[in-house]
Amino acid sequence: MSCAVTLRAILALPSCVLLAGCGGPKDCPNVFVVPISVTVVDSSTGQELCDAEVTISKTDYQRILKSCPYLGGDGEGTYTVVATRVGYASQTASAFVRTPVDSCDQPKTNVMLKLEHVPSM
Repeated sequence: MSCAVTLRAILALPSCVLLAGCGGPKDCPNVFVVPISVTVVDSSTGQELCDAEVTISKTDYQRILKSCPYLGGDGEGTYTVVATRVGYASQTASAFVRTPVDSCDQPKTNVMLKLEHVPSM
């Protein structure tokens, strides 16, 4: 190999690196971010309830969480989120998670469930 070829290869390297950039998902860091964050509050006071039970599920995934922070999910899809707590009526919501195309952004869906206090009998 001649010195000229080596020098040409070295000089070409910076332009190859610049052209690669972060132009799409293939260049994104391989970091997993939990896609669903659930906040449970008392509907009358707005006080956060960190002792509720939150279930996050979809066809092939289920996670039951019993304290804050309520985080779950394993990627794209439509999830069912259910919050229950003694003395309150349960609440259910759907959460849709989709990864943006040609973006390094990780999907994140925030769900707020407002539980209504149920008087004891």
